Amino acid sequence: MVSAAKRRLYILGAAYGALMLLGFLAFETANIHVGVLAVVPILFISYYVRPPMALATAFVAGAALGLLDHTARALPQRILDAPPIADAVILSLSLCAIVVVANRLREMSVANELLRGSLVKARRAAEHDALTGIVNRTYFTQALDEAVHHATSARRVAVLFCDLDGFKTINDTYGHLIGDNVLRMAAARLVNTVRTVDTVARLGGDEFGVLVRLLHESDEAAGMARKIESAFNDPFHAENHRYAIGITVGIGICPDDAGDAESLLRIADERMYRAKENKRI
Repeated sequence: MVSAAKRRLYILGAAYGALMLLGFLAFETANIHVGVLAVVPILFISYYVRPPMALATAFVAGAALGLLDHTARALPQRILDAPPIADAVILSLSLCAIVVVANRLREMSVANELLRGSLVKARRAAEHDALTGIVNRTYFTQALDEAVHHATSARRVAVLFCDLDGFKTINDTYGHLIGDNVLRMAAARLVNTVRTVDTVARLGGDEFGVLVRLLHESDEAAGMARKIESAFNDPFHAENHRYAIGITVGIGICPDDAGDAESLLRIADERMYRAKENKRI
């Protein structure tokens, strides 16, 4: 595969070669209009070299083509017979103007790409959790709003509110670095457990949310919750240690339990806490 640097050299070589060919054509035909074709290689050159060098190339090429028009054998019945220096200056200035415009367009293109990249990064930062890399509560709430809006009795939507069991003990005992690693691994395990159409989010602390779409029966949500709880039966491994972490899941289903995102999330949260209390009994 040709590297970017070699590709750049090839293009520059072809562009300068094209200018030499245009000079030869201008000499052979004594036709200044051949100089108009110099626009193409000049544009290539202006995109791959520094603007001053591109301007210098444009000026020299324009001057050479303009002067060659008069040093070559003249065509009969020329319509326009300007002095040689006038042809050279006009063509040079024209090519230089094209270089200026081309470089300005390139700068605008680069600026737009940088701006677009910055916007993408800013949007990702606004929608994703910095620690785990999954989406955050803001994005999750928006996605839930949209999913609830399109939910029907035949296409239910479920929210699984998940809270890690025993995480506080690990975080307090081993420190925040280990705790952060466990949170990352927990997020990855959740993502690997659910379907690709579902959305996993970190809602805050050691709480996670799962948006389950396209459910035909309410029991499917309960089955997904059991699958998630089973996935956390195996301990996590970090820093040559094993950390046993469980998970408790509360379920809210639309339209069965509620018809809006806020109520659905609250119901799932309350059911999660009741399930956690039952585990302690």
